[in-house]
Amino acid sequence: GNLPSVQLTQEEERELGGAGLKTYKDYVSVSKGWFLLVLIVLTQCVFVALQYLATYWLAATIQSRRFSVGIVVGVYAVMTTTSCLFAYVRSLVAAHFGLKASREFFSGFMDSVFKAPMLFFDSTPTGRIMTRVCVHINTTFSAILVYADVTADLQSEFVHR
Repeated sequence: GNLPSVQLTQEEERELGGAGLKTYKDYVSVSKGWFLLVLIVLTQCVFVALQYLATYWLAATIQSRRFSVGIVVGVYAVMTTTSCLFAYVRSLVAAHFGLKASREFFSGFMDSVFKAPMLFFDSTPTGRIMTRVCVHINTTFSAILVYADVTADLQSEFVHR
């Protein structure tokens, strides 16, 4: 006869809204990257300070005419080159930080999947698992990169005003 139907999969729940500060804290904590985060912030601050000082140096020395053109340009070149080096170091550290976090997230995900009971795979389609993971990883990393890019742009805009 008629057998009652049993639904193996459940409807997926979704939450809307901002990620919140906890996401960023988890991102840093998972990768054990507090030192790297401090290093990124410090190198960014030195970069911005050098940009500001170079602009100030150029404006102040051109008005006062106390130094020769060669000295003005030489000091300006040293300051801007040094600031570029700090920006380069910041980029390298940020890339290392991101890769380290990615590796930790992926390892944690794989551990969870491999240790999950078979009932989980019976009731959750593989496509749903992969989609959920890809969307969350993409959203997290994109949000953090956009936030970092906007912050750097705002600091650069502040320096050039």
